Amino acid sequence: MGESWLEDYLGRIAPLNGNALVSVNTAFAGDGCVLRLAPGAVLDDPVHVVSIGSGRQAPAAYHLRLLVVAGANARATLVESHLGADGAEAYWSNPLTEISLDEGSRLRHYRIQADGLQGFHLSTIRARLGAQSHYDNVLLSTGAALSRNEIQVDLEGPGSECRLSSGALMRGHQHADTTILVDHAQPDCTSRQLFK
Repeated sequence: MGESWLEDYLGRIAPLNGNALVSVNTAFAGDGCVLRLAPGAVLDDPVHVVSIGSGRQAPAAYHLRLLVVAGANARATLVESHLGADGAEAYWSNPLTEISLDEGSRLRHYRIQADGLQGFHLSTIRARLGAQSHYDNVLLSTGAALSRNEIQVDLEGPGSECRLSSGALMRGHQHADTTILVDHAQPDCTSRQLFK
């Protein structure tokens, strides 16, 4: 099959469309991870991707790119940890995660945002769900001076479902927010949100 299949997904789930964060990530992505699940594949253990920001070396910007492609009826858990020491100098973390779930597949996606208190974390998640697929996203934000999470889920297949949950534990002058767009493009889709 070769690597040409990447062209069908990378940059197509999260097209540029004038989005500055997606454009900058696309231009400067230096690290990344691809998780591709064959139809029916089941991962019993989670896949854990860790990004550590320090601000101690130039450039003090991180543009991590993640791509998850799950074939029909595949199952997996992805854990993203974005970390930084409280004593770290200022840096910018700009991760982008693209997710494509085929019919009947399921992804549990846990994100821990614990960047250093001098950091800026601006993340983007774009997911498209096929029929009867399920996407669960749980986000815990405790770090960064400023953190923003932009989440867009396109329910493209009948019976698809997403659950978006988040907790923010801020202190002092920290700021955290989340923007969400869920497109119920097909009938009998379900979305649930819980943010605290």
